[in-house]
Amino acid sequence: MAQARVAVGTRSGVTLTADRQVVRGAWPLIVSLGVLDYYPDTAPLWQGWRRLLAPEGVLVVTAPNASSPLTWLYALSSHLTCPAHLTTVDKLTVAARQARLIVTGVRHAFPDHRTPSHTLVLRLQSEGNSQLE
Repeated sequence: MAQARVAVGTRSGVTLTADRQVVRGAWPLIVSLGVLDYYPDTAPLWQGWRRLLAPEGVLVVTAPNASSPLTWLYALSSHLTCPAHLTTVDKLTVAARQARLIVTGVRHAFPDHRTPSHTLVLRLQSEGNSQLE
């Protein structure tokens, strides 16, 4: 968080926080990087994001790509500290859909690699407000 604060500085309309008391209301953009990795049951996360997302808002999340050999190595080594959970776009889409969120875009975090990227980046919107790219 400290590095993000330095990079962003003080900008009007930008809030960087992990404090639940600050995270209220409707947000036009929610970015969650490296969070889904550590939750075996992501349903509460999707539901929370859906509650906080403005009607026309965008949610951007990252998740470890189960189709990448690098991700399997990451997952195996993570069991020494905090276990990571691999996933697929299909599983993420189903979990998001249960919270009435729709995946409107999927990208690989590192598209120039020859092997499938170890990190997926998903763009989502609230059901009924999505416009597919």
